[in-house]
Amino acid sequence: MMRVRDVMALLPEEQRFAIMLVCVNGMSYGEAAAELDIPIGTLISRLSPGRLELG
Repeated sequence: MMRVRDVMALLPEEQRFAIMLVCVNGMSYGEAAAELDIPIGTLISRLSPGRLELG
């Protein structure tokens, strides 16, 4: 089984940053979207596939 760090390294940068901000750093969707300068909907679309990969 791959470790979380290994799977994170395989994710596209946009997905990895979104997951790091929300899941690791505990930011709200609003905070993370503001940090990345993207709409909340875009943030959510980046989180979904990444979370599936992490299982």
